[in-house]
Amino acid sequence: MNSHLKYLSLEEFQNADDTQKKIIADSFIDGLRMYGFAIIKDTIFNSDLESNLYKSANEFFDSDNQLKEAYNFPELFGQRGYTKPLVETAQGSSTPDLKEFYQYGRSPEGIYTTDLGYYENPKLVDFAEFEIHLKEIYKVLNTVSLQVLEVVSLGLGLDFEFFQKYTDYGNSIFRVLKYFSYNDLDLISENNFDAIPKWAEAHTDINLITLLIGSTQQGLQIYSEGKWLDYIAKPGELAMNVGDMLSRMTGNYLPSTMHRVICPENFYGTRLSAPFFLHPSYNMPLGVHPELNEKFHIQSFDPILAGDFLNQRLIEIGLKN
Repeated sequence: MNSHLKYLSLEEFQNADDTQKKIIADSFIDGLRMYGFAIIKDTIFNSDLESNLYKSANEFFDSDNQLKEAYNFPELFGQRGYTKPLVETAQGSSTPDLKEFYQYGRSPEGIYTTDLGYYENPKLVDFAEFEIHLKEIYKVLNTVSLQVLEVVSLGLGLDFEFFQKYTDYGNSIFRVLKYFSYNDLDLISENNFDAIPKWAEAHTDINLITLLIGSTQQGLQIYSEGKWLDYIAKPGELAMNVGDMLSRMTGNYLPSTMHRVICPENFYGTRLSAPFFLHPSYNMPLGVHPELNEKFHIQSFDPILAGDFLNQRLIEIGLKN
């Protein structure tokens, strides 16, 4: 699959003149239109950040369940802190994913209050290193995601300020996941499922764009032209994909592509993975941008605010009642 995806070097883009930047951005959009996924390289993210994160994440996930439960706050709807195994379900699926996760996000400030979905991050008093790495990588990937969004804006012919005013204090989240071993039969057999759970059932992402750092095991598959194709993570690269919010704003001109995570054949270990979901602030309108409608005569959607759209989807995937 990787050979088909468009590569974007942020370093090359940032060092280019205006004419070359437009060429790079247009080519990037062409790739996203085809697959909804791309590969980002030459960023400020590095392998040391990744290895430090996963080392501290393993310490957290391998700890006693009772200790992890101290960081589980169902009233935060999985948006901050720890979420137990077999809770999140892909939209339209009756079988929960075989995973647990920890989520870190932006804290409330000023007009961005708790009732609008901005929650305080639990203090990881028992896992200080994990908290340090969550905070550090959140900041790095937030910067990279906005750099990517700037390229997307240019390729679409939109002023980046349109996105910037909603993403400067966007409700973005960084999630670290542990996918369970299929040797953990007790976890599966004690639940009466219609089917054996996948690591992550086929789904699309809710947000604007997603950045995914390298995982500790392969398993990501992208749905394209009727086939599931393997994505192979390489050191120094970030996978990037279009989320439902951006797809909606472009009238599906940029597709939010279905993807899933499956356990490779004859593999019986666990898998760690860490996506960064770039979200706008709650008040971003998700109707098709008028300039895009005028240019491309694209599909339109009923207007909805980003916060309402997120709440709707959290209910659909089982994180909110």
